[in-house]
Amino acid sequence: MRSCFPCLHEKKEAWNKVKDIVILSMFSHHTKLVRGSGVLEMVQYGFAQLCSFKHLADLNTLQKDVITAQIAEPIPILAFREYIRKHSEEFETWLYRNLSSVHYNASCAGFLFEPCLTIPLVELFNAKSCKEHNLFTNIKNIDKLNLLTYEATIRNFDDRNSSIFSSNGTMKDGFNLPAFLNNPTTAFFMPENEAGPDLVCIIEFHTPNGIVEVPLFLQSKLVKDSPNSTAGSTTDPNHFYHHGEKRTELKENLRREVLDCLVSKYCKAHELSWIRFLVVFPAEAKSESEYIIHDRTKRTVASYYNYSIANELMIVIDPSNAELFFSSFGHNVLKELKRIAVNDELEFERETKKIKTSN
Repeated sequence: MRSCFPCLHEKKEAWNKVKDIVILSMFSHHTKLVRGSGVLEMVQYGFAQLCSFKHLADLNTLQKDVITAQIAEPIPILAFREYIRKHSEEFETWLYRNLSSVHYNASCAGFLFEPCLTIPLVELFNAKSCKEHNLFTNIKNIDKLNLLTYEATIRNFDDRNSSIFSSNGTMKDGFNLPAFLNNPTTAFFMPENEAGPDLVCIIEFHTPNGIVEVPLFLQSKLVKDSPNSTAGSTTDPNHFYHHGEKRTELKENLRREVLDCLVSKYCKAHELSWIRFLVVFPAEAKSESEYIIHDRTKRTVASYYNYSIANELMIVIDPSNAELFFSSFGHNVLKELKRIAVNDELEFERETKKIKTSN
């Protein structure tokens, strides 16, 4: 498998499609539709297999140069993951270029923005002390959080036997947020829409007394207008499953399962129960980073644990500190998206004025 990479590199169309299908497979298990030159080579080298056309017949999308493809064996993804460990710039470039190509489509841009955020998270928690990172400078009360002095990593990120980089959640009859927290099998998890956060991972702090695991809940807002002050509540476990048209018994039960899991499995670090991330761009956030401390006097028994007094670290990323979180390449791409959005808005205003004038 490793020897085929040089051959594919020489065939640009095939190599681009390999990156498309393999990287998307790391974040989604849905069947991919690919077309054009290069598809035959991609199948030939074992990165994809032909699938049934039956489900596409009604869509009238069949053409002679179109195939549906999926990866049935994990070997191609494992091989590619090893490749991108040594060529991480290709992985980052692919994600941000695809994000740029769909800037006009809010739902597509949002879907691609979340995988982009895995890159700075991996870099931030990359086997070193978080307190050495400039992002944590000047955060209120941060000097009281000793856990950040220890090396931190993301659980399962270095699992070379896993072909899945990020898993997806479904609320009913599936692998939902409580299930992931109870048994994290991938480095990242994209919960079901009703849960609240967009991205979840488990941070491992390597202390002298052993590993302390702390869940991280992230919400991303790729928006032009500042979100309201309650945007951060989607990363607060006390408010999980409050989203959608109505509150149901199922949602309440899932929220309770999340909170019970946090108590039973992750209460080891009493100085930090969970980490919350709010990433907003190009708009500015209405909240600030803060280490929130609550008094836990006489509350050491898990069964008497009060969810509302959990200590939490809230990290807010927006244009004011984005350069500290994103790579220079990623930050430049986001700034370019902001410029495009501003230009599109100005063009829309000009066209609107012309219409009004002509009337």
